Formats: sequence, C-alpha cells, structure tokens
Amino acid sequence: MFWRFRGSPYYLAKHARLLGVPSELAHASRHNAEIFRIATLMSQLCEHWHLARKGDGKPVFPECELTRLKLTIVRCEDEARKLHVLAAAADDMLREAREAFGFDPLATEVITHDPRILPLGDGTVGVRDDGLEPALN
Repeated sequence: MFWRFRGSPYYLAKHARLLGVPSELAHASRHNAEIFRIATLMSQLCEHWHLARKGDGKPVFPECELTRLKLTIVRCEDEARKLHVLAAAADDMLREAREAFGFDPLATEVITHDPRILPLGDGTVGVRDDGLEPALN
C-alpha cells in the first residue's frame, strides 16, 4: 500500500464537483480553520507514514508513537464533526428562512439529508464514489 496525501484543495475540488458546488466556493473554503487543521495534521501523518520503518510493506511504529498517531486521527475526526454540525445547522437555518418567506426549498438539504452524503454511516464522509449505495435504515 502507498499513501499519498494530496492536500485539501484536491479533496475540496473533488467533493465540490460531486455536490455541484461552484469551484470558487470550494477554493474559498480551503481557508476554513477546521479543514486547515485537518490538512496540516494529515500532511504530518503522511510524513510519519513515509518515514516509518516498513515491515511487509506496512509501516511499523513503537506502541507509544502509534497511540499518539491514533489520537491525532481522532483529533482530525473531531474537526470533521465540527464541519458536519456547521453544515447541518446552516442547512436548517436556510430551510427555515426559505419557508418563512414562502420560497421553495433549496437543494442544500441534499448535503445533510441525502443518505449518500455526510455522513456515509461507515465512518467516512462525502459522496461514495465506489458505486455502492449505503444501507438505508
């Protein structure tokens, strides 16, 4: 296995295309504090992965370092959860405002209410691009 972290602009552009968001908005969102923290930590994790001693093609870490790396990933997941909460809250606020003025609902609801998007239910975020549909409850 080979891991290459491509930087947040790559992932933002990919998901903007999948969600139908203009590329200008995706470009502007890279200055978001949470995504910046995630990207910074991911690049550091990737560097650790590449510098690690390999055994059977997999990186080998001492237990104390492995624990620290796991905690770093948990921190990144917390930052991602903040983004989910912000997106869901903004979606609700916009829905309420559109209803108050009698406007039709916008397609933004698909971001938080479509089971294919945010969250996927398998610990990942975004739109599935493997052709598989998540199980609906």
